[in-house]
Amino acid sequence: MILTISLLSSKAMMICNSTQYLPAMLKPLLPLQELLFSLQQFFLPLQQFFLPLQQFFLPLQQFFLPILLKILAIL
Repeated sequence: MILTISLLSSKAMMICNSTQYLPAMLKPLLPLQELLFSLQQFFLPLQQFFLPLQQFFLPLQQFFLPILLKILAIL
């Protein structure tokens, strides 16, 4: 409870109505939410670009993994 109160702004600490308590706590987090949404929109095309590459390299990985494990066992 003390930690929660210390994280709130001075306006949020003055609120006595419990229905306004949660929105007052969440309001400072809105810029962070907007930033994360922007980052998600930025990385989505990259994700769509790398997915086919991942599907291409998966069979190669499955082919070379036993070979690498044998080499490691020898060492």
